[in-house]
Amino acid sequence: MKIECECGGTLHKVNVRKRHYRGGSFFYFERVEAEVCGKCGECYYSAETLHQLDLVADAQQATRVGKS
Repeated sequence: MKIECECGGTLHKVNVRKRHYRGGSFFYFERVEAEVCGKCGECYYSAETLHQLDLVADAQQATRVGKS
């Protein structure tokens, strides 16, 4: 079964660069797995992927303010 985007395009698994906003700051991640629409370019991320990005961002913020 093919997964489709809202625009009707087909989604493909690829690794992307993601800008992630967390705790008032932006974080940039390389090689993040996403489902990307071949028609409109919309990116979809799994809940697990977003959770992992949140954990990394939280750890980096704690390090910045000396809370680790």
